[in-house]
Order: sequence, then structure tokens, then C-alpha cells
Amino acid sequence: MERRVAREFRHKVNLLIDNEAEKDYLYDVLRMYHQSMNLPVLVGDLKLVINEPSRLPLFDAIRPLIPLKHQVEYDQLTPKRSRKLKEVRLDRLHPEGLGISVRGGVEFSCGLFISQLVKGGQADNVGLQFSLDWDISQAPPVSNRNVIRMREEY
Repeated sequence: MERRVAREFRHKVNLLIDNEAEKDYLYDVLRMYHQSMNLPVLVGDLKLVINEPSRLPLFDAIRPLIPLKHQVEYDQLTPKRSRKLKEVRLDRLHPEGLGISVRGGVEFSCGLFISQLVKGGQADNVGLQFSLDWDISQAPPVSNRNVIRMREEY
């Protein structure tokens, strides 16, 4: 698992950073963090390398490398993910489903949120993320019926 995370991280770094000196600096910053465990210093140093919008996904790629006890603080110190609305369409073409489990809804007085995401599934491939929140209060009634119909098919 750790090797896979590290491999995916290196791949993302290679895609988003062309300059070898910047790559080396990024890896040095991460090594120094793992020695000192000083999260504010890490994030400050990361912002020197992750200094343009195209590199922002690196903050998300680094998150799995941070110990669990620091991840909440890491999320608070790093720039927020885009809050733009994104519309995706999932079609249930295969019997194995859409690749997600959802929780919440009107009966709980909240929106729907993703409680489980199948890696490599249809939902993962279109960019949906674990715990992504859907506000269905503004959805047209037909969409709500489709969500309900989909749930009844399970």
C-alpha cells in the first residue's frame, strides 16, 4: 500500500513539475518533515514549490504521506479544493453498479454524501471523491426520483 502511494505520488510530481531542482526541493522538504514532524514548516515550504494552479493537485497527492494525526491540520493549512459545482453523469450499464455507496438524504435532513468509493470504478473514473457532499435540495424532482429509483434497484 505504502509503495503504491509513493509510486502514485512520484508519478504526479513528474507530471506536474518539469524542473528537476524543484522536484529535488519538494522531496527534501518531505524528508525534513518526516524528521521534524513540523507541519506548518512543511506547508510553508510546499507553497514555495506548489506555486501555480496547475500544481495544486500535489497538495492532495501529499496528504496520504502525512500521518493521520496531522491530516486534519494539514487540510486546514493547505489551500481548499475548488468549490465549483461539477456535474457528472453515471450510467448504470453494468450489474456491478456505479462504484459508490451513499449515505444521508431527506430522511436524515442532509444532502447525500459518498461513504464508500470503489477504486477504478465508474464514479472514481469521473472524479467523484470519498465524502463528497451532494445537495439534492435544489435538484429537479426528476433527478430525485432517479436517485430513489436507483436505490430501490439494489
